[in-house]
Amino acid sequence: CDIITNHVPLDLKGKYQTLNLINQDNINRVKKSALFIHASRGEVVNEDALINKINRKEISAAIDVWENEPEVDPESIKAAMIATPHVAGHAFDGKIRGSIMVAEAFEKHFNLKPDYSVFAKVLKDYNPLEKSKYKDHDFIYNKLKKSRLIDHDHWFFTNLIDLPKNIRTKEFENFRKNYPVRRESF
Repeated sequence: CDIITNHVPLDLKGKYQTLNLINQDNINRVKKSALFIHASRGEVVNEDALINKINRKEISAAIDVWENEPEVDPESIKAAMIATPHVAGHAFDGKIRGSIMVAEAFEKHFNLKPDYSVFAKVLKDYNPLEKSKYKDHDFIYNKLKKSRLIDHDHWFFTNLIDLPKNIRTKEFENFRKNYPVRRESF
């Protein structure tokens, strides 16, 4: 594959464990010149194996999740073509939909119907992108740059590299806690 992306949960137990799912053997099988997008949970990928593959100039990587967050390894940040602090759950629309899920669980458990109108009111101006727009890669890229601020996030994150570990960790946490409210793009 030219592009590989992962979005599995971190599962430490059970039949389908994902801890080190992408290990040294698997990462070595990735096609040279491929783009690897790491966007699930840090420990799903063996970070040392990924960094070695990148440093040998065999693949490029966009990394959004990290082993041992918030204590991120500066070498992994340096290795990434794009390095961002995982903020997927920070989209306003996602938080509202998460709140709806909590309300639905409340309703089911207590057999009491919450007032869902407040959710509908807040989400009324959310307009998912038409599927025909997905083929316009420049449009998608520009929309993501605007809504997610990927360039700014990468700039911020790479500027943490030279900070002492305790300050880097605090800055990482503060960045995520104070990430600006944004609407979903798609």
